[in-house]
Amino acid sequence: MLARGVYVGLLVLVAGCGHHPVGRPPTPADIAQINDFAAGDPAGMRLYAAQPERATEPVRPIPDAPPRIRRILSADEHQLTVVTDSGDVWLVEMARVAGVEIRSPRPGRAALAGGAAGLGIGAVLALGELVFSGPGPDAQVTASPGPHPLPVALAVGTLIGFTLAGAVTGMLIDRHSPATDTFGFGGGR
Repeated sequence: MLARGVYVGLLVLVAGCGHHPVGRPPTPADIAQINDFAAGDPAGMRLYAAQPERATEPVRPIPDAPPRIRRILSADEHQLTVVTDSGDVWLVEMARVAGVEIRSPRPGRAALAGGAAGLGIGAVLALGELVFSGPGPDAQVTASPGPHPLPVALAVGTLIGFTLAGAVTGMLIDRHSPATDTFGFGGGR
């Protein structure tokens, strides 16, 4: 049960999601930011449709939107101009578009979150190794009191091992479920 909780917590830290409100229509600076985010997404960005006022469903894609959009060329009050992977230029009515969605991998953030989780687990185990590794209560102590070199090395090894394992786990989770960033047109500025 604890492992499942750690996994879910790590997934939330790694995946996260971001909503970035931009102007409607997006400014050239907004378009540059969106295109920078989309550069890391092999699937390309996806347009999503404007929702009715009381919509209860999640963000919905535009049914006849261009496939695998690589970047936005321009935007004005009437249309959004995009380029697909194949190089085709599409014009989409701006009234139909609420924003774009991009899946963005974040391996650095994932490694930090996983490493921190691994360090926490490793610290608890290392502390237990140091506290409980001394001679038993009935043993005659002939050496100097305090931690012995072997338990200290074992504790340090535990910290390093769990931290590295956590970092690798975080990166694997991020690889299979990258974060989603949305850029909503019309929010903010």
